[in-house]
Amino acid sequence: MKKTLFLLLFIPLLSYSQITYDDIMRINSEKTFKRVVIENGFEFDKSDEEYIGYGMNINRDSINGNKSKLWSRYSKINGEFNFQFSLSSSFYGLTKDLTDESPYNSIIEKVKKNCKFYDIIEKNGLDYVCYSCPQSTYKGKIGFTKSEGSGVIQHILPKKQITYNDVMSINSPKTFNKIVSINGYDPIIDDDSLLVSVIQMGEDGILEWMSYNKINDEFRVYFETDNEERSYTKLIDKIKSNCTFYDTLKSHRYDYISYSCSESTYKGKIGYSIADSMSFIKHIIPKKPMTYNDIMNINSPKTFNKIMNEKGYEFDESNDSTIYYGFNIFGDEYLSSEWGVYDKTNDGFYFSFGWDKDYDSDFYNVIIDEIKNNCTFYDTLKNIGRNNKRDYLSYSCSESTYKGKIGYVITDSISVIRHIIPTEE
Repeated sequence: MKKTLFLLLFIPLLSYSQITYDDIMRINSEKTFKRVVIENGFEFDKSDEEYIGYGMNINRDSINGNKSKLWSRYSKINGEFNFQFSLSSSFYGLTKDLTDESPYNSIIEKVKKNCKFYDIIEKNGLDYVCYSCPQSTYKGKIGFTKSEGSGVIQHILPKKQITYNDVMSINSPKTFNKIVSINGYDPIIDDDSLLVSVIQMGEDGILEWMSYNKINDEFRVYFETDNEERSYTKLIDKIKSNCTFYDTLKSHRYDYISYSCSESTYKGKIGYSIADSMSFIKHIIPKKPMTYNDIMNINSPKTFNKIMNEKGYEFDESNDSTIYYGFNIFGDEYLSSEWGVYDKTNDGFYFSFGWDKDYDSDFYNVIIDEIKNNCTFYDTLKNIGRNNKRDYLSYSCSESTYKGKIGYVITDSISVIRHIIPTEE
């Protein structure tokens, strides 16, 4: 998250908002935030997906940006809010110190009197002196600091470690966002396929990551192996004691010791992997072999994605023309023992098997046998496009939902089951 201070308006002080300590203590939602600022005479400034902002006597300027002597902002993501006070004014080249006149001082004096010192917390490049206030209705702490001629009062959710109960409760993007927010993680990525939030120490130092894959609903916690202050040994021990060992599962390049947890709300297993520098706690949907019926049911990107996710394939890439999934993707070269690929341009798809010399291809042979037994031989077809030098023994299957034929080819290094639409069709 970028360090953000609003542009303050340096004009003669006519009247200052009577925002008070009690006002700040009662903010615990977007609704109570709006009530406090509107009742104190703030004007609406702007709102986006992350924040809603208000200012006192806003001087609106579309070129240089709006300015105000007092800004307030509320985070829609995690409920944090702040007030930023101008501590000086400028008029015809004369600057006046407004520190004694600003409500900023009276509010922080009451904080120091009524609350208990908690810690110094860094947020967005600024250090805040933070207090725990028994009168507060919000979760977290209240902190204050001065920067660039302004005083800032900031509500902060301290950066906490993810717990066993947190992990057990994640089962959707909504629950993931809730957990990372209440534990003080900062969101850095939210796109069509991925959510990423981090515990950030300083402007550039990232201590921990949490990610959520929207494609297959798997999530992961990344943490430093040797960080004694934020050790995840207790969480791993809780998984061991509360859950039942399932298996060692491979995901990308790592082996995860995985467990079945009766308290989980997610589908699948939870596993952990300890590496030299970074370690992981990962939700994994165990991989299941592809079947003849699966192939018969693929007829669109939607059905392809559905089957890939149900089988536990790992999403690799999607662009305007192609969707890629891998089975146990490993290494920087993104090799895989098995790939599932869908071509959006012609609704064709294929599965390749056997890059890994230790790969068990028995289920591939089962699929081939079912194709031979349930379908009618059509012809030997040469696919047009990728792998077009290969001849496919192709069949017409009455149970198929796709248009065209299904074919297979077996070579020394790789075998492929491919959907093919003959040119005459």
